[in-house]
Amino acid sequence: MRKSKTPTDRSGGGIAIARTIAETASTLATHSSDPVGACGIGFCGPVDFRQQKSVKSLHVGGWENISLARQLSEALGVPAIMDNNGNVGALGEAMLGAARGKENVVYMTLSTGVAGGILINGKVYRGSRNIAAELGHVKVVSNDETPFRCYCGRRGCLESVCSVGGIRAITERRMKAPLSPRELFEAANQGDMQAADVIEEITGYLARGIASVAHTLDPDVIVIGGGVARAGDVLFEPLYLALKSELMSAYDPRTLVVPAALGDDSVLIGAVALARTLEPAPTSSTHPVSR
Repeated sequence: MRKSKTPTDRSGGGIAIARTIAETASTLATHSSDPVGACGIGFCGPVDFRQQKSVKSLHVGGWENISLARQLSEALGVPAIMDNNGNVGALGEAMLGAARGKENVVYMTLSTGVAGGILINGKVYRGSRNIAAELGHVKVVSNDETPFRCYCGRRGCLESVCSVGGIRAITERRMKAPLSPRELFEAANQGDMQAADVIEEITGYLARGIASVAHTLDPDVIVIGGGVARAGDVLFEPLYLALKSELMSAYDPRTLVVPAALGDDSVLIGAVALARTLEPAPTSSTHPVSR
């Protein structure tokens, strides 16, 4: 698998970023030894799946109503389809990762934001408004408990306390230093008890969100991905401990909640799965789109 990473220049907004993505994809396709038959896209934000447009990005401006799939289809000369990165990540982990062989899957990514994807009977559940699985906006902290406001404008969302920015904010309040997740986990591994206490707080919030999802959907597995999840045992051991007090006794935290097996490639592999599916396009298009 060939991959290319390009730094994101936010100054031009969504239109300029979309152009860069199209150029990068065209370069990869040109140098591929195999013909490119379709293009799958995982977008970091809400997607209008029927219209194949980004709704917006909570982290980068200028992504309102951008037809990224159409632009990539035109650039590559093949069908293209887009969904949000949570749904696409769920497809990836079910195809080749930690949820392989499972029908009912929840995928949660802890990164710049907290995204989610849900598979029911092997198919993506998008909801009536195409905004299902916005797990980052499950409320886990009461307004009285948190001084942190989420990107969505509300207080107490899972994203406000378990994303990279949320963790920085908590460490600044608790440790008087805005540590990145990596710095926080490294400090805990070196025996810093204050860092361990902060991780206990963060995993307590995460356990609340996971329990709400588990009790609502009863999935086979909940896969945790994203950069924060790469911390390993220093994150998952206190999380499993917190889940014991949040989950009904029918659940075994260690088999219900597992780290992503594909790392940063969950969404890439999921985009392949999205592009390879054979259902007809959700809307008419100059370039036929499959999902």
